[in-house]
Amino acid sequence: MRLPALAAIATAASLLVPVPAFADEIIVRREPGLDAAQRADVRADAGARLVQRLTLPDTEVVRVPAGQTDEALSSLEADPRVVYAESDAATWREAAVDPIAQPDLSLIRAQDAWSFSTGTGVTVGLVDSGVTFSHEDLAGQWSSTGMDYVDGGTPDDVKGHGTHVAGTIAAIRDNGVGIAGIAPSVKVLPVRVLDANGNGTPSVIAQGFNYAGDQGVKIVNASLGGPSSTTVENSITSHPNTLFVVAAGNNNGANDDTTPFEPCSMSAANVLCVGATDNNDAVASFSNIGPTSVDLFAPGVSLSSTCLGTPAYCTMSGTSMATPHVTAVAALLLAYKPNATVAQLKQAILQGAKPVAALAGKSVTGGRLDALGALGAIGAPIDPDGDGLSGKADNCPSVANPDQLDTDRDGLGDACDPDDDNDGVADVSDAYPLDATRSALSLPSDPQPAPAPAPAPAPTTTTTTPTATTKKTATTTATTTTQVRSTRTTRYRGMTALSFEAASASDVLVTVRPRGKKAAVARLTVHAQDGANRVVLRRRDGRALARGRYVVTLVSIVDGRRASAVTVPVTVR
Repeated sequence: MRLPALAAIATAASLLVPVPAFADEIIVRREPGLDAAQRADVRADAGARLVQRLTLPDTEVVRVPAGQTDEALSSLEADPRVVYAESDAATWREAAVDPIAQPDLSLIRAQDAWSFSTGTGVTVGLVDSGVTFSHEDLAGQWSSTGMDYVDGGTPDDVKGHGTHVAGTIAAIRDNGVGIAGIAPSVKVLPVRVLDANGNGTPSVIAQGFNYAGDQGVKIVNASLGGPSSTTVENSITSHPNTLFVVAAGNNNGANDDTTPFEPCSMSAANVLCVGATDNNDAVASFSNIGPTSVDLFAPGVSLSSTCLGTPAYCTMSGTSMATPHVTAVAALLLAYKPNATVAQLKQAILQGAKPVAALAGKSVTGGRLDALGALGAIGAPIDPDGDGLSGKADNCPSVANPDQLDTDRDGLGDACDPDDDNDGVADVSDAYPLDATRSALSLPSDPQPAPAPAPAPAPTTTTTTPTATTKKTATTTATTTTQVRSTRTTRYRGMTALSFEAASASDVLVTVRPRGKKAAVARLTVHAQDGANRVVLRRRDGRALARGRYVVTLVSIVDGRRASAVTVPVTVR
């Protein structure tokens, strides 16, 4: 934490703060030039005796009988020979720092962000296993007693998961115990939807989301997920003014684009999905990924936070632990800019993310959370990357880019943009990253199959990712005659989708343009399997296509070679 410099009373390691205490000593600053007899006379008039002459000019400490401090102060203050007099009763101690190390705070530059915002005035919804209301590092951090959809009554945590998440967001800062939350001034609205085993049904979870949204909470943390559920989806989409920050899942690198894990895999604009990084800023071994479903990553390995029972603090790992980092930063942004929309909060977090080579192609941003970068993106007058540009003037606030190059003119500078030419192919996989007319892809040796129809809702939704399905190994080919065929439009989870047949496994580049216009509103790459495939048509920001007529172009690519384009007219009603 950066502390303001206070001359004479601060050191580099600590800031001294006064606390009330009994005292019978008084500091007296005299007018200059008094001789010994005059100084003695001043003390005698106040009924005081000398204790110590200070090294400060004309200043001494005197003592008066117990209980006579106020009377003596009045006498001294009325004496024209006295410049001032004040009680020396206060004792000064180090501002209590939080003793448990939190390297994740430094990594995401949370302490630097506190100079601009600590989350004051913001309430965050916590839909989880409940909380420990009496925890020493969380007491008083609640907006209300919240709601329990598992057992009724008070949402007390009997699992420990929600308490750990709550601490990452809102643990009290500088109170001498435990840790500091990333947004230590926020209030938390606890909503219990997970039982003692960490499980919850779709109906219970949907009610929890609905309750938090109905309370007007603008940010909700949901460190949970599971199979597809229309009920859960509806509870999120029916609250478009609430940002749901959700976990990517812990299925050992499963791709949420192709193996849906909801709410992460939802295409709703008010969902922000978070994967986990390890201590080396690489994807954590357990974390799911998703080039179009996972938005960014945050620290998620061996994180210290508040815990249920004894000891009061412990470490946990998971995308559940990464998610509250992003939730807390969203709260910092909202406190800094209270009128910010959900779209603005999400965009600032994504734009402010720090690009990391090991994360390229694994999420929408290919980056890791950066609190200071996000504040710069929301408009804070700071220059987090030191390139001479601050606030919204910087199109990539987490990486120095004084030239502000933006090849595709999408508002996200090339230094931060994972797809500089906006052709739907991530730069890490694009042989021509600055040329939207050419994209050479190499087919993975074990490509992910295209999404299958959504499975029926399971009886429970858990905080751990379902067992991954076995990948289907596709046969690769170098022919340029691979074609997309038998196209038709369908509906998938309330959005327009395009079903098509592929002659063999291939990458298919999909471009969506409004009819009569050259500019594309969406470009994406589908790793198609041999046979039936389906792709949801949505804008680059994840929102559904607006009503109207479009032209969709599909080009199959194998080993960098393109087949003939197939053009399909699509009407969105």
